[in-house]
Amino acid sequence: MVMIVTIAVMVAVVVVVVVVVVVVVVVVVVVVVVVVVVVVVVVKVVMSVVVVVVVG
Repeated sequence: MVMIVTIAVMVAVVVVVVVVVVVVVVVVVVVVVVVVVVVVVVVKVVMSVVVVVVVG
């Protein structure tokens, strides 16, 4: 009985750790994507402003 409980606890801990790792990875990926999108938008805006200033 004790062994079953121990195994169940270990499995639960492993599942929780895996879920936490997956959540962290997803959050990191989302943050990276958002940062990349923001950087691309800022670069495009800056480039268009530079073009307008240079041409103007």
